Amino acid sequence: MKTMYDMMVMRDGTLVRIARFEPETDLTGTPVSGVVQFVHGFGEHIGMYTDVARFFTSHGYALVVHDQRGHGSMPDKTPAKRAKALGVVPSYACFLSDITAIRRQIAAWYPGLPVALAGLSMGGNIVANYAERLPDAPYACVLIESPWLRLATPMPGIVTAFARLIGRLHPGLAISSRLDLDAVTRDPAQLAAMKADPLYHDRISLKLYAQVLDAGAYAIEHAADITAPTLLLCGTGDRIVSVEAIHELAAHAGPNLTLHEFPGAYHCLHADSNRQEVLDSMLAFVRTHAA
Repeated sequence: MKTMYDMMVMRDGTLVRIARFEPETDLTGTPVSGVVQFVHGFGEHIGMYTDVARFFTSHGYALVVHDQRGHGSMPDKTPAKRAKALGVVPSYACFLSDITAIRRQIAAWYPGLPVALAGLSMGGNIVANYAERLPDAPYACVLIESPWLRLATPMPGIVTAFARLIGRLHPGLAISSRLDLDAVTRDPAQLAAMKADPLYHDRISLKLYAQVLDAGAYAIEHAADITAPTLLLCGTGDRIVSVEAIHELAAHAGPNLTLHEFPGAYHCLHADSNRQEVLDSMLAFVRTHAA
């Protein structure tokens, strides 16, 4: 597997780090079959997608994943400025415009190849919203993994109202999400790696928290606007996000969306103990729609 890193300037001047993974070509120069553009979840970063990339590249697909704003190493910032920037995003809309900018770059890197758009958790929320708001975007198919539409245990209404108010007044104010990493995966090795990862964080601004909740509600209400072939993946043992909300999105969607549930699986399906089954289902869907 070939690994490359790039820094890309977004339209507001923000620098975003991108990882690009490609299959090793053989002596015949076998080309890449297609591309999976992955949008990571809350607290994550591009370094956590090496195993997913190794899987897809072994089957002929390139994988492109970027550090979302408020996440990752932020090499353009000092440690103090990075600590302050973790979990803080100017606006949810930036997530969507960044996907579009990176899709254009993918077209330059891999002209003419089909591209699948995928996202986990908060990234799944973002991908669902992107597919609904920009149905004509050039994606062959969409993969939505354990989307954060609502939390499994929602905050009390008064807390959410307070977050909305304070988030508007102080957009840079962030708190610990108190994310329960033990509920992310059942795989002990994967869990240990997450807990030891120095870039993995649980800091989120009140503004971002409120905007993600609003976007989750929008995704459910407008699920019928998704026109691309879409695979919605859900673990029935997910204790981080609401499985019921995922079912609601599936119920509101059209026939082009397929819900695939994994009994007992936890939140991060591609890193769970049944990850081979999960990745195989993703690959089969991509092969069908982005061949």
